[in-house]
Amino acid sequence: MRASFASLLGVGCIVTLSLLTSVIIFAQGSRASQEGSTRSLQVSVDLTVLDVTVHDHAGKPVPDLEQGRFKVYEDKVEQTISFLGKEESAVTWGLVLDRSGSMQGMMSDVYEAALHILQEGIGEDEMFIMTFGDQINLVSPLTSDRRKLQDSIFGLRAHGPTPLFDAVASAVDYIKQGKHRKKVLVVVTDGGDNHSSLSFNRLVNRARESDVLIYAVGMYGTMAHNPTEFRLIQEPQRQLEQLAETTGGYAYFPIDPDKCRETMSTIVQEVSEHYTIGYYPSNQTHDGSWRKIKVEVTKTNQDKTKYFVRTRSGYYAPRLDAAGPSLPLFLHESSSGQSVTGAGNR
Repeated sequence: MRASFASLLGVGCIVTLSLLTSVIIFAQGSRASQEGSTRSLQVSVDLTVLDVTVHDHAGKPVPDLEQGRFKVYEDKVEQTISFLGKEESAVTWGLVLDRSGSMQGMMSDVYEAALHILQEGIGEDEMFIMTFGDQINLVSPLTSDRRKLQDSIFGLRAHGPTPLFDAVASAVDYIKQGKHRKKVLVVVTDGGDNHSSLSFNRLVNRARESDVLIYAVGMYGTMAHNPTEFRLIQEPQRQLEQLAETTGGYAYFPIDPDKCRETMSTIVQEVSEHYTIGYYPSNQTHDGSWRKIKVEVTKTNQDKTKYFVRTRSGYYAPRLDAAGPSLPLFLHESSSGQSVTGAGNR
């Protein structure tokens, strides 16, 4: 029975509930009301929820840490942790796949490796696939049908430039339709952006405002070992790292499709082993300001190594007088007839 406080509230990686918000709480173990186990409660909270990963120096996940081992800081002020949960829960996945001309030689193998995510996930997981090249196409809408996902990438051809930033922004918008609390984008590309209207800084801000974890997979292959080509990929690599780490994800750079498959397995394992931490911010000002977050694990005498902790870099505080940004959208029509919402507010 999945009964962590975070999943009961149905919140995202970071969720702030406005004052006196009506919240539906699903609790299998709670006292049944006239409507069954679903009750509508009036609560007065500003709840922040984080998905947190902990690794040792070798990169292996560290399981079974107790709540007392964690410390959460918001703008350098320590917060009181209200709950800690650790569970394997269903995930809404988004695959954002590069199909620009430079992917021609490896696209089929890389796409197959990317689909390995669902093979290792749990049955309730859902996924969509979006590609980008001369257009941004939703080749498969959200589904749990693995065959449909497999069929959607069959016969695709590489063509065109690399509108990476626009594609990621489109995927951040689309994944909001997912039904699961945990939402994860996996972005696979072999180069830097060269055709987006959205700037990188605006994309990072959009990612910060979302509750989506982003994992980036840079297929740079042997370019990393050639001094001339390495200089060309340094900036794209830095951008992928910054984009992922801002959301609490990570950037990987496998050298071939086989290593890409291993990377996908690593991502699935990490996502399944997140700790969920919730706290009520001591700063209750609703001013829309950026709140920087840091999570640490305290070391004990029994620990043989330092632990490395990763979570979102922060969040924007809510505004009592704002309902959220209104973003203009652009549309692309995919080969399957699906319209794709794209990056607005350029």
